[in-house]
Amino acid sequence: WNAKAQIPEVYSSTTKIRVTVDDREAANNLSQAVSANFILDTKNPTRGIPPFSINASVSPAQLTINASDNSLFQMRIGFQSDLSDASWEDYSNSKTISLPSGSSVTLYYQYRDIYGNITPIFSATTPEKPVGFIIQDTSNLTASPVKYSLHLDWQEISEPSTAPFKQYNILRSTDGINFSQIATILSKSITHHTDASVLPNTLYYYKITAQDQDNNISFASNVVRGMANGAQDFDEGSGQPVVQFSRPGDT
Repeated sequence: WNAKAQIPEVYSSTTKIRVTVDDREAANNLSQAVSANFILDTKNPTRGIPPFSINASVSPAQLTINASDNSLFQMRIGFQSDLSDASWEDYSNSKTISLPSGSSVTLYYQYRDIYGNITPIFSATTPEKPVGFIIQDTSNLTASPVKYSLHLDWQEISEPSTAPFKQYNILRSTDGINFSQIATILSKSITHHTDASVLPNTLYYYKITAQDQDNNISFASNVVRGMANGAQDFDEGSGQPVVQFSRPGDT
């Protein structure tokens, strides 16, 4: 009896089988027996929403895994599309993994339960890493009171492949180590942000990530430094060397 083929996607803990024997005699030819209750499971594990996400902005990367099943089940995760580089392990809703460096990364994953029900191989891809990230001091020292601000700009990323774009995440630090998110940009084509919450003469570090609707987060951009003091210093500028001009008689 191929239950998986005949009644797929069924789970029952009160299944019974009845067997009838017919000896083809003229009388009393039938005899029946009914089994005790048993579990019948022909359902594949089910992915949740969002199904699987990679946070490549931290090292090692953090995986958030969302799946369920009526029975105990396992997962395997790897970088090869046929999962030849992966081994089965007990299901967990979180896992860390070391990623190769690059602009983006794709992981492949699959689930199976203890009854041999197995899903297709799925994939998740991070958005591309934001590049062209620069910082400018846009403080206005002539205003009263003085307006202190740092302006960030970067290059627009391509549309993510696994799920649609969700947002850019702007992260800031005062020590270059501990970053916290200070803003989100919800349009892929808006590639700038002005931070007007800065304090004067304080060094700030910034980086950005891109995120899709499945909550896959890209590798973080390069880190840039800036200080709101009305001068171009640290990493401030267009990314090109500063060119200075002078006129005869200038000192």
